[in-house]
Amino acid sequence: DQILTLEDSSLLLVVDQFEEIFRYSGDDAVNFVQLLLEASRDRSHAINVLITMRSDFIGDCSRFYDLPEAVSAAQFLVPSLTRDQRDDVIRQPIEKAGKPEKDGGEPTATIDSTLVERLLNDIGGENDQLPVLQHCLARLWEKAKPETPNEPRHLTQQHYDDIGRISGALSKHADEIMNSPELAGLGLAVEQLFRA
Repeated sequence: DQILTLEDSSLLLVVDQFEEIFRYSGDDAVNFVQLLLEASRDRSHAINVLITMRSDFIGDCSRFYDLPEAVSAAQFLVPSLTRDQRDDVIRQPIEKAGKPEKDGGEPTATIDSTLVERLLNDIGGENDQLPVLQHCLARLWEKAKPETPNEPRHLTQQHYDDIGRISGALSKHADEIMNSPELAGLGLAVEQLFRA
């Protein structure tokens, strides 16, 4: 009803990680999906609905009436990254984050080429490894922080080993948080929270 106040404007409604809806059952999930479908079909208002969802959940759309048809009519599958694109995913943010303020200066952040190759080999061709790679790169960035402010940041194999590599970076980070003074004596509560 409130969309009427938009007048001549259009609205883009983005629902990221739509596959999470399949964890729920009952009227709330059904009503949510039906509201999205109705909004996307109502041509009296300029409403566009964009959902993102992992492709392995496409079949689960059949749980909701009319959803498979709507998804099939307007789906766009994002292709997997090539090895060169994954190389760019690793190198370019480091290069951009480490760009000197004055053009032509030396870069203030770099990464060993051998480390890039190691990262590419360790993540392999699995698409579900991209969030793990993102976390690993963030940890590498923190680990490579220079001791003095003007010193360039350089990410190395030693930093990679120190954070636990792709296979252990997330687990090692979680262990560090669990062992932090802020959570002292709360291990059981944290465990119960995650189990719930």
